[in-house]
Amino acid sequence: RRGRNVRALFSRPCDAINVESAELGAIFAALDVIIEIGWRGTGLIIVEIRSLVAYNWLLNKHRRPWSQQTTFANMEMRLACVGEVALSKAKQHSNEMAETLATAGINRKVMFKAWW
Repeated sequence: RRGRNVRALFSRPCDAINVESAELGAIFAALDVIIEIGWRGTGLIIVEIRSLVAYNWLLNKHRRPWSQQTTFANMEMRLACVGEVALSKAKQHSNEMAETLATAGINRKVMFKAWW
């Protein structure tokens, strides 16, 4: 896989209570897919984050809400499992596929995932 790009997409049910929780849940799912396909150590993984609040939480540990400490501990564990990760702030409405998959996830009963 060295020197190649791998693209993955997924859609799953979401029970998040706010945008930040939904964003963190999507990142968890993405990291789980990366771990499942065995991508560790084969290249840089770029994670685009739309929520500015969630982006700041991931970059600045001291800004994370206390109530989410378990969530972030689990996130750190997954990040350690996947290798080199770059966090990027995505532009609003810049990824129509992500919007479509998120909308489909509202009515989805099980996880859908694909990679190539």
